[in-house]
Amino acid sequence: MTDAYTLICRLLDVLNKTHPEMLMHRYKLEAEDIAGADGWAILEKIGKKRGFLMRGGEIDLTRCADTVWGEFKGGKLGKITLELP
Repeated sequence: MTDAYTLICRLLDVLNKTHPEMLMHRYKLEAEDIAGADGWAILEKIGKKRGFLMRGGEIDLTRCADTVWGEFKGGKLGKITLELP
Protein backbone atom coordinates (compact mmCIF):
# COMPACT_ATOMS: atom_id res chain seq x y z
CA MET A 1 0.00 0.00 0.00
CA THR A 2 1.42 3.37 -0.97
CA ASP A 3 1.61 6.43 1.26
CA ALA A 4 -1.37 8.01 -0.55
CA TYR A 5 -3.55 4.97 0.16
CA THR A 6 -2.36 4.97 3.77
CA LEU A 7 -3.36 8.62 4.14
CA ILE A 8 -6.81 8.12 2.62
CA CYS A 9 -7.46 4.96 4.63
CA ARG A 10 -6.46 6.76 7.82
CA LEU A 11 -8.74 9.67 6.90
CA LEU A 12 -11.64 7.26 6.36
CA ASP A 13 -10.87 5.56 9.69
CA VAL A 14 -11.04 8.91 11.50
CA LEU A 15 -14.18 10.03 9.68
CA ASN A 16 -15.85 6.70 10.40
CA LYS A 17 -15.24 7.23 14.11
CA THR A 18 -16.04 10.94 14.30
CA HIS A 19 -18.51 11.64 11.46
CA PRO A 20 -19.98 8.36 10.17
CA GLU A 21 -23.22 10.08 9.17
CA MET A 22 -21.31 12.30 6.73
CA LEU A 23 -19.71 9.26 5.09
CA MET A 24 -23.06 7.52 4.86
CA HIS A 25 -24.76 10.57 3.37
CA ARG A 26 -22.07 11.50 0.84
CA TYR A 27 -21.31 8.00 -0.40
CA LYS A 28 -24.79 6.48 0.13
CA LEU A 29 -23.47 3.84 2.49
CA GLU A 30 -25.54 2.00 5.08
CA ALA A 31 -24.60 1.89 8.75
CA GLU A 32 -23.82 -1.82 8.47
CA ASP A 33 -21.46 -1.05 5.54
CA ILE A 34 -19.14 0.97 7.75
CA ALA A 35 -19.80 -0.36 11.26
CA GLY A 36 -16.48 -1.74 12.45
CA ALA A 37 -14.93 -1.41 8.98
CA ASP A 38 -11.41 -0.15 8.51
CA GLY A 39 -10.44 2.57 6.04
CA TRP A 40 -9.43 0.11 3.33
CA ALA A 41 -12.81 -1.67 3.44
CA ILE A 42 -14.64 1.67 3.32
CA LEU A 43 -12.53 2.78 0.36
CA GLU A 44 -13.47 -0.41 -1.48
CA LYS A 45 -17.17 0.08 -0.67
CA ILE A 46 -17.04 3.66 -1.94
CA GLY A 47 -15.34 2.46 -5.14
CA LYS A 48 -18.07 -0.11 -5.73
CA LYS A 49 -20.87 2.38 -5.00
CA ARG A 50 -19.37 4.98 -7.33
CA GLY A 51 -18.74 2.43 -10.07
CA PHE A 52 -14.98 2.96 -10.17
CA LEU A 53 -14.39 -0.38 -11.84
CA MET A 54 -11.67 -1.47 -14.22
CA ARG A 55 -11.58 -4.45 -16.55
CA GLY A 56 -12.40 -7.67 -14.82
CA GLY A 57 -14.54 -5.93 -12.19
CA GLU A 58 -11.53 -4.80 -10.18
CA ILE A 59 -11.98 -1.56 -8.22
CA ASP A 60 -9.92 1.42 -9.39
CA LEU A 61 -8.61 2.35 -5.94
CA THR A 62 -6.41 5.15 -7.25
CA ARG A 63 -9.37 6.95 -8.79
CA CYS A 64 -11.45 6.32 -5.68
CA ALA A 65 -8.75 7.61 -3.33
CA ASP A 66 -8.25 10.72 -5.48
CA THR A 67 -11.99 11.36 -5.43
CA VAL A 68 -12.32 10.96 -1.66
CA TRP A 69 -9.33 13.23 -1.06
CA GLY A 70 -10.63 15.88 -3.48
CA GLU A 71 -14.09 15.83 -1.94
CA PHE A 72 -12.65 16.11 1.57
CA LYS A 73 -10.42 19.04 0.58
CA GLY A 74 -13.28 20.68 -1.30
CA GLY A 75 -15.58 20.51 1.72
CA LYS A 76 -18.10 18.22 0.04
CA LEU A 77 -18.14 15.94 3.07
CA GLY A 78 -19.08 18.86 5.29
CA LYS A 79 -17.27 21.27 7.54
CA ILE A 80 -14.83 18.90 9.18
CA THR A 81 -11.58 19.62 10.93
CA LEU A 82 -9.08 16.98 11.93
CA GLU A 83 -7.56 19.16 14.62
CA LEU A 84 -8.47 18.56 18.21
CA PRO A 85 -9.15 21.49 20.55
